[in-house]
Order: sequence, then structure tokens, then C-alpha cells
Amino acid sequence: MAVGLVPRQAMPGRVALAAIALVTAAFAVVFGRIPWPRIDLANAMQRAVDLSWADTIRAAFGSGVEYRPVMTIATKAAYSVGGLHLWFYKTLVLIEFAGVLWMLLVLWRPAGWKRMAAAAVAIACLVGLHSSRVLFLFLPLNGGTVAIILILLAILIAIEPAGRRVEWWLLPLTFAALLLLEFGVLIVPLVAVAWWLRAPGVTWRGVVGVLGGLAGYLVVRRLLGASVDLGSPESGLGFDDVSPQQIKEIFAHAPWLFWLYNVGSSVLTVILSEPRGGKFKFVSALLRGQAVDWQWLHVISSLVTSAVIVAAFVMYQRLSSRDRLLAIMGLVLLLGGSALGFLYTRDRIALPAGFGYAILVYVALSALLERTPASALRGGFAVALVAILGACWVWRCGEAGFQLRDRAWSYYLEWTVRYQVDEDETPLRRDLRLRVLSHRPPDPRRDPAWTYRWFEREFDRISG
Repeated sequence: MAVGLVPRQAMPGRVALAAIALVTAAFAVVFGRIPWPRIDLANAMQRAVDLSWADTIRAAFGSGVEYRPVMTIATKAAYSVGGLHLWFYKTLVLIEFAGVLWMLLVLWRPAGWKRMAAAAVAIACLVGLHSSRVLFLFLPLNGGTVAIILILLAILIAIEPAGRRVEWWLLPLTFAALLLLEFGVLIVPLVAVAWWLRAPGVTWRGVVGVLGGLAGYLVVRRLLGASVDLGSPESGLGFDDVSPQQIKEIFAHAPWLFWLYNVGSSVLTVILSEPRGGKFKFVSALLRGQAVDWQWLHVISSLVTSAVIVAAFVMYQRLSSRDRLLAIMGLVLLLGGSALGFLYTRDRIALPAGFGYAILVYVALSALLERTPASALRGGFAVALVAILGACWVWRCGEAGFQLRDRAWSYYLEWTVRYQVDEDETPLRRDLRLRVLSHRPPDPRRDPAWTYRWFEREFDRISG
């Protein structure tokens, strides 16, 4: 769909597509080691096996606090095609991962080496953010990735002049995105702000379309009896986790304070890499004299990147109309995505906020490289700064690979150490367990010591 919105000469070139393929292939190496997860995918697959198509559709639209009927139906459809072939579901996730990177490049349209360099750093920033680990979650359809693709498509429609020809897409696009995942609601403020700023691709009809999609979603959810729960589960607060009961007791008379804390935590975790899940882990480690190198790298790389964004927008206020729209869309996505985590905060909840941040990084670094005077000193400083930031974020991309190794081992432990075989074990679970046990992933606890010093890891290292 994006091809018809953007001139062919502005589409990502062969070099960009080759880079996306290279990044995807690199992650595929470690992602391929991940076995079936016991809790998430196994439960979803069990429903796909047990329910007929009619029952699946009724269950999908009938109820649930997390109202995601498209996810339920997609899981049934994927099982009908792929059965229990794990490679099939992993391939879907990798295609979705490559697709969302491609959508970003279509949106940015980087031309020339300076913008290509800015796009490369922004992509590395996105992939390296801890909020982006959820991009490799498979259920089997990664609802977060697909929802982000639909959100980026809505932004593309709004900022491209050709978008006016297809702005009627915004109604079904919004409706489908909401039925897929709650992230879809972000399309509404994005399109509304774009219209208010007189973006070339959207008129009042587009705004009516997204509001119609939202209204249709609310009507379907209300009529089919899906419940809404505004209670907060266990969440981070300060330096520790707090239980739902503690949250009710502490914020009984002012729950909005807890909501503000969660929203602020989601913003800060993207722009500063702290707190994590609502907990100020770096500050706590620093006070105890136990801060490790990877924590310093996270905070400093994020702090410097955010400072560069602010400085670039202050110094270079006369952006092109397209860059200005991109920057505002990125800011709306950063703040709006963070607001979705008002009930509780997790790294994965900040996924759309991370995409907004990556858009801001791209616009800011493009301005820095293009607007800095060509003098040897200032021009060289700008290039060196971008190169250093790029190196830091590429390193954090490597950390994402090590965390996928950890995830593979964690899933293996779910089926061995943490799993109790009982008489009620279903044939599907038995089949999945045997499949996992037949392919033991590498034990990450025996990785070199330096990987535990410079990368965030899930397990403690076994020496010797």
C-alpha cells in the first residue's frame, strides 16, 4: 500500500533494503534458537486446537479485558496453515520485523549519505531500545509489530500529498488496528494533529474517518459484552515492585498520581533508559555502589542522544515542512504511546513511544549533519558525534541478540525446571514439550564474562 503513496524514486533503495535484510538475518541466527514458549504461544495454540472456527470467532469478539479479536482469529488461521512447525511462526515474526523497518525508511525517505547515516543511527536506536525486545515476541502473529506498521501507514497517508486520494483508508485502518491491539488508538491523535497542522495528505474527512473507526470499535466492544478493567496489576514504583493491593492503599484517594507516574516512567525509560518497568534500577545500583558498565552505557547513550535531539531542534528551527511534520508525529507518538501505560508500566508498553523517539532521532540527526557549517572543525565534530552515537546504539543492538539467547534458555527452563508434568497434560502440550526437549539451546550462563559486564543479561553467569 505504501508504494502507491510515495514516488518510486523516493522508495528505499537497494542499499537500504540490503541493510534491512542483513539486520534481519543477523537476528534470525539467534532467534532461530528460541523454542516454543510454554505460557504465551502454547496457550494460544491450545485454543486454536480446541475451538472450531465458529467458536473461535465467538470467543474472539465475545469477551475479554484485553479485547484483541484479530489476534485470536489470526492465531487460528496461522495454526490452520502452519500447524506446529515452529519455523513458520518465526518466519512470520522476522517478516514483520523487516516490514516495520521498511515502513520507517518509506516514511523517512532518506536521500544522500547524510540522511542515510541519520536513518542508520535511528534504526539502530530503535532496535537497541529495551522497549523493542517485544518485536521478537510470537503469538504467532506479533500484534505489536503489525499495529506499529498500521500506525506508520496512517502517518504516511497524512504527510504525503498523495494521501488525500486514499484517506478513506483511515476508517478501516483505525478499526482494524484497534481490534488488533490497543496501540491502534494512537492513529486518532496522530491524524487529528496532522490535520490541525495542515498536513498535505489529510482533510477533515480523514479525521472523521479515524473517529468513525474508533466509534465502530467502541460499539462492537460494548455490544458484544467485552469488559473493561481499570485496575492496575503489579507494577514498579520507586525502587521496588508494588502489588495491586498496595497500589490501592497508597493511591486510594488520588489514583491519577499513580497514572502520572506510570506515564512519566514510560517517557523516561525511552529517552533516558531509566526507570525500567517503573523501577529506578540504575539509581538504586548507583546508591549501593553496584552500578555496572552496561547500565552506564544505557543511561549515557540515551542521555546524549536526547540532548542532541533537543539541541538540534533549538539550533535548527527552520526545518522543511516534511521534517517538521515528521518531528511532531514522532513527539505525538512518544507522548501518546507513553500515555497508554497509565495503569501500569512495562518495557514492552513503551514500544510505540520508542518508534516516536526513533523518528525524532532521524529528523534531529539529519538536521545536524545537513545544517552544520562545512568548516573542518564543526563539520567534523557533527560527523564524529553521530558516529559515536551510532556505535553506542549498534552495541545495544548486539545486546538485543544476547537477550534473545537468554530468552531461548528461559523458555527451555519453562518446559524442564519450571514445568510439572501431570495427568491433565494435553496432547498438544506433551507434543510441544517433547519438541523443546529434543533441541536444547545453548546455556547462556557460560557466555564470556565480558558479555555480562557490557550487556544486560537475564541470568547470572556460571564461572568455570
